Amino acid sequence: MSIYNIEDFNAVADGQTVNTVHIQAAVDAAYQAGGGTVRVPTGQFVTGTIHLKENVCIELAHGSTILGSTNIADYPQVDLPEYKSQKATGPQCALFYAEKADNIALTGTGTIDGRGDSFPTQGTDLEMRPRNIQFVSCNRVKVSGLTLRNSGMWMQHYNNCEDVLIENLNVYNHANANNDMIDIDSCRRVVVNNITGDTDDDGITIKSTGPAPCKDVAITNCVVHAHCNAIKIGTETTAHFENITLSNITISRSRNEKVHFGLENGISGISLEMVDGGVIDGITMDNINMDGVEVPIFIRIGARGRPYYTGIPRPGIGQIKRVSLSNIMIRNAGITGSSITGQPGFPIEDIYMSNIRFFTQGGVTEMPERHVDDMPLEYPEGTMFGTLPAAGMYIKHAKDIYMNGITVSADADDVRPAFYVESVDTLRINELNLKRVAQAVMECEACNSNKSVHEI
Repeated sequence: MSIYNIEDFNAVADGQTVNTVHIQAAVDAAYQAGGGTVRVPTGQFVTGTIHLKENVCIELAHGSTILGSTNIADYPQVDLPEYKSQKATGPQCALFYAEKADNIALTGTGTIDGRGDSFPTQGTDLEMRPRNIQFVSCNRVKVSGLTLRNSGMWMQHYNNCEDVLIENLNVYNHANANNDMIDIDSCRRVVVNNITGDTDDDGITIKSTGPAPCKDVAITNCVVHAHCNAIKIGTETTAHFENITLSNITISRSRNEKVHFGLENGISGISLEMVDGGVIDGITMDNINMDGVEVPIFIRIGARGRPYYTGIPRPGIGQIKRVSLSNIMIRNAGITGSSITGQPGFPIEDIYMSNIRFFTQGGVTEMPERHVDDMPLEYPEGTMFGTLPAAGMYIKHAKDIYMNGITVSADADDVRPAFYVESVDTLRINELNLKRVAQAVMECEACNSNKSVHEI
């Protein structure tokens, strides 16, 4: 494949000249030749939207920087993609954009800096602020080796893509609201490896904003600092999530004290949220180490039922089942507590938790309200219930919950039990270790007829 140096197409590395037409000309030349590599040499190159095309790789040399233009006019609104989703209902723009382009890549050791603080948040303008990377309905995608900084909105959004490799990235995203680290949306066959990220909003986010499933995803060896949710499946959950594995993830507070969304220490470590009618089935998370988050684990079925596109019927209540969480170390958790909460008639099913160690702040001196409202229509967030009546985990509307080798230890004496259960059918806990909490399991008095089973 031929090399197309953007300086040969009159791009200027002065950090001021807007080089959109010159960089796009290099991409177009590579595409018209049947494919090639567009090279960004050392220096600072300012640009607006670049449309990546089939069989083209953009390679950023060591010491090179792509600077996003600070003029929104340099990000013309793209046509709405053929794939219909909740994130493609109105105007949208990106620094690097591709639709239905196969065999594309962004690689190298350079930097892409979106300078997203140039686009102040105004109401519900989510799609009017540029992402750094947005690929829709693309196959054989590779993003590797780069430093990604300061997007106007989400840092990188892969929507309805297949055969995606994302590896060896360093991400820092604290320029604006909605500054997620990575959003994998309705994609199939995705590998994410060796990502270090610090982000204002969510970290590793898996969504389905449209009708296509998100399945066959493997994510490993990542470090996540986030003000919101470090690992999240949701919030948009139109379609199914299947065969997804996350392993070897380290989670801790952001290095940036300024918070657009969330909490300084982060809202949650792990959130699984099914609120728009889909199904979460077959999720495995192993070897997760988290420090300082307010809510370590949040598993939630809601009934928001948001249609993914205009004219689509409102979806019903979805499902969460067959989830395995193992080898999770939780230190310095906040006082809120973790939770597993379904809805009446729609229990969360078949959750297996092994070798989970909750080390919490504790210190709650008065028992919180024991009956927690179901709040089916509310936005799902780990802190939505306030302080829960359990130092470890509150469980409601669930069945077949199995736990083995669980530790709940509070730094200060806590009047709450380790677990509080309500409307739970079959809860089994083996090898439970407690410190400075009131008791092991407390069951809602109104639930005696629900055939809950506790084996400790």
